[in-house]
Amino acid sequence: MPNHADLLAFEQNVRAQITRQKQAQARAAQVKQLLSEAAQHVAMSQLEAAIRAYQKVFVIEPANQRARTGLQQVGEKYVQLARTQQMSLASRLSFIQKGLAVFPAHQGLLALKQELSNEKLAQRAFDAKRAEQRKIE
Repeated sequence: MPNHADLLAFEQNVRAQITRQKQAQARAAQVKQLLSEAAQHVAMSQLEAAIRAYQKVFVIEPANQRARTGLQQVGEKYVQLARTQQMSLASRLSFIQKGLAVFPAHQGLLALKQELSNEKLAQRAFDAKRAEQRKIE
């Protein structure tokens, strides 16, 4: 027959398990909420807010695959925004820099950065040549 001390230990063990389960459920609910918020931010092109939400997920669950996938979507969104021709070259380069701050090895962003840097150099050369021609005239 278990003695009083055994029953107290058993009760403490059960209480500890219940507490751990409640904490795990609370973390899961928080992660679910953060992932939902992050997805909404991505959909509205609020990329920095999305990144912050995904980073909060990683604090709770460092290996969360949905957050990793979401961050990849943010990187792709930066590529899309940087490819938008209606924006100035400086704005497009700014989106690339923001994307590379989060994804330093993102191949799409790196390739686009090189492409736009070349475009910027070509534009400077064209502007300099045009300015020189104006001086001659």
